[in-house]
Amino acid sequence: MKNLNLTKLNSEERIYYIVDYMMKNYKKIISIDELVNASGLEKKYFITLFKKVTKETPHSFLNKLRLVEGKKLLENTNLSIVEIAKEIGFTNANTFTKLFTTKMGISPKTYRKGII
Repeated sequence: MKNLNLTKLNSEERIYYIVDYMMKNYKKIISIDELVNASGLEKKYFITLFKKVTKETPHSFLNKLRLVEGKKLLENTNLSIVEIAKEIGFTNANTFTKLFTTKMGISPKTYRKGII
């Protein structure tokens, strides 16, 4: 993420900009430090304000975006779990599978079988 000049925006507007960036780029590897630097805010304040605005941490918000897209791909494609994990920004399928299972209460494989 480029070092953006968001100085003309107030703090909450900066968070909305970051949220928009995350929604458009969730497939990429995105670090919290990258988001903090782009916002121009102090890290602790950024995380606190992000939680206030979105009701989630940046990490949880990003994972939620990825899981929503993962569900769509499970429902509408024949991509493997490994391919889906890569497509939505996870570096390995195990992380995707664990997170999906924890949040959805069912594994991606079982989820897909249930919708066929």
